Amino acid sequence: MGTLSEKSIEKLELPAVLELLAGQAACEDAKARCRSIVPETDIDEIRLLQAQINPHLLYNTLDSALFLIEQNDMNSAAQILTELSNFFKLSLQAGNRIVPISKELAHITSYLNLQNLCRGKNFSLEVLGEEQLLSYPILQMLLQPVVENAVLHGFEGNDPDGTITIA
Repeated sequence: MGTLSEKSIEKLELPAVLELLAGQAACEDAKARCRSIVPETDIDEIRLLQAQINPHLLYNTLDSALFLIEQNDMNSAAQILTELSNFFKLSLQAGNRIVPISKELAHITSYLNLQNLCRGKNFSLEVLGEEQLLSYPILQMLLQPVVENAVLHGFEGNDPDGTITIA
């Protein structure tokens, strides 16, 4: 949620402005609570875990793309590499450690797309909840490792299809 400029406020009616300001304040409040709940040492530990997750995914995904290139399936290889690029762009998030829930869900969707492309699966993501929560802040990569664990262990040896529900 961006900040309101004086110019944008002029175009809105007072109740709408008050609602936007309340939403902005709630979002800033939630960010402050996140920062106060998670000590800097824990955030360093989270970053270390994140650094361990990404190389493993990178190696496996590049191996899948290389195999497809060797099989002359350039379109599938290009899809994998495009999705891998998207995944890492979302992972970096311009260095922000706190992101809106919508960005974390986009990151999870990108991860599932990679799994579907590389493993020949058909995983889907179902998100239950109010749409207004999508702008609330969350620690970056808080949910993605949980979804990764569900994919790697929860669906292991089962049907190639599966739905992961976040409520």
